[in-house]
Amino acid sequence: MQTLLADQLVLDEDGYYTDYRLIRIREVMRLCGLSKSHIYALAAEGRFPKSVPLVPGGSSRAWIEAEVRAWIQQRITQRDQEVASNA
Repeated sequence: MQTLLADQLVLDEDGYYTDYRLIRIREVMRLCGLSKSHIYALAAEGRFPKSVPLVPGGSSRAWIEAEVRAWIQQRITQRDQEVASNA
């Protein structure tokens, strides 16, 4: 799974990355329609964005929203390519 690089993101007027919103697992599940265990399994296989720790040494984790949305877009693109090749 490809992750976004800082130079691929947009800076706002204050110099902050606009696409660096962190979302928790419930929001990831809502966006993707996948179960928590399936998200973690896909991430372990390198087929879904990895989460980031919220606090060093802590157990709380989140995902970069732009990476999750990019994964969703990749799924849509793959579907469209498969449909086009079967037409």
